[in-house]
Amino acid sequence: MLTNVAYLAVLSPHEMLEAAAGSSAIAVVFAQRAMPWLTTIMPLFVGASVFGSINGETMGVSRLTYTGAREGHMPALLAMLHYRNLTPIPAVLALLFLAIAFQFYS
Repeated sequence: MLTNVAYLAVLSPHEMLEAAAGSSAIAVVFAQRAMPWLTTIMPLFVGASVFGSINGETMGVSRLTYTGAREGHMPALLAMLHYRNLTPIPAVLALLFLAIAFQFYS
């Protein structure tokens, strides 16, 4: 929420719409206006944010898939856990293959 407030304090709504419609991220346009020296490392911050988001999504959705299978709403294969680490490997792999399929066929 504070990030959006900072964006609105520095950028006009027109600049935000142009950044959203164009190829540059709003965070990069914000950094160019507020802190020009930060523009060289801003892609690293964006990449770290994307990596963390994908990591959290993988952990959360795979466990939702596991729980759904355990409750009988999905195939029982997805309710299996790794014997030592207790991680839902079949659910993670199912989501991986589903994501690959969406990349090729969407």
